[in-house]
Amino acid sequence: MCPQPKRNTEKGLAERIPRMVYLSRGLYARVARRMKCDVSYVSRIARGERRSAKIEVALGREFRVVLRKLRLMPNPL
Repeated sequence: MCPQPKRNTEKGLAERIPRMVYLSRGLYARVARRMKCDVSYVSRIARGERRSAKIEVALGREFRVVLRKLRLMPNPL
């Protein structure tokens, strides 16, 4: 059995960051629109400055959508 070559994880991450940024762009705005509140309120909840169970759930749901899309995209490595 041949050993697998090691992947350069730093390079792989650096190549995936632009995709992650692109997919997560507007995440707070999407949640705010869906929850009918201000984007700054969603941002404060995400930073832990405020609490709202409903918005925290919506943020988690939207973040999982982004993660799912990242996994579906081909890995450049």
